[in-house]
Amino acid sequence: LYPWDATQTHYWWAGWQAVGTGDERTSVPEGTYRFHVYGQSFTGDSETWPWDTTDYEITSEPFEVVPASITVVMEDGTLQATITGPTNGYRLIDIDGSSQGPNPVRDATIVWTLEDGSTTNADVTSETIVDGSTLFEVEAPEGAIRVDITDVAGNTGGIDLL
Repeated sequence: LYPWDATQTHYWWAGWQAVGTGDERTSVPEGTYRFHVYGQSFTGDSETWPWDTTDYEITSEPFEVVPASITVVMEDGTLQATITGPTNGYRLIDIDGSSQGPNPVRDATIVWTLEDGSTTNADVTSETIVDGSTLFEVEAPEGAIRVDITDVAGNTGGIDLL
C-alpha cells in the first residue's frame, strides 16, 4: 500500500467451501444460500485513530448448494465410486481425501435396478479404499440393468449395466 497517501483501489476475492460444522465437516445441507458481508470503510481525512468510517453491507444473489456427482465404474464384480475434488480450487470432501482429486465414498447405499423396473439394495461383500476411491465387492443380481449409489450427504451417481 504505497504510497500511503495516494488514492488506491482494493479488490477482494472470497472463496467459500460448502462445509458444515461439528461432526459433518464434509457437507452442508442442500438449499438456497447467500453471502452477507458487512463492515466499515475509511472515509474522511483522519490521520490518527479513531479513523473516520462509514458502514457498508453487501448481500449476494441467492445460489444453490446441490449434491456432488459420484463417478461410478463397474468391473468384474467391483463397484468403484469416487467424488472428485475441483481441479481449479479446493473442497473438503473427505478427511483423508484430496481437495483437488479423488475422494472415497463413505456410508453408501447401493441400489440395483432390475429389468422389470423393481429395485433391490446391494449386498456388499467388502469395502476398501484404494487411491482415493472406494471399491465395493458386489454381485449384480440376475436381471440387473443399472446400479446407483448415494452417500450420507446425498451425493449420487450411477451407471447403466447394458
